Amino acid sequence: KPLLLWAAALTALCLLVNTLFLTIESRRMEIATLRILGMTRGGVAKMVVCEALALVAAGLTLGIVGAIVGGWISGLVFGGNAISGFFHLGTWIFAIIGGLVVAGIWGAITGRKSHA
Repeated sequence: KPLLLWAAALTALCLLVNTLFLTIESRRMEIATLRILGMTRGGVAKMVVCEALALVAAGLTLGIVGAIVGGWISGLVFGGNAISGFFHLGTWIFAIIGGLVVAGIWGAITGRKSHA
């Protein structure tokens, strides 16, 4: 189980770093404008890090809720509780499906449309 926790922590760290890089790359012109208008490098860094942490927290929250919903559905379908069947492939599949359902509901509520 500690290996699983380390894997989850490493995944979260990689997602945070990726989010930071994407935020900076996609907003280069905005950051340059803020610097020209007098914002310090520290202020820009603080803004980017706060935004990335907010995105990671929102994703983590939605992911946990989705996994709980999926685990609950898995427990109904396969019987028993999802905790005892943690390493059962069906539990993981339903957790992922639950995460996608919660993300879809969140997207519908907030009015976000996928461009993919």
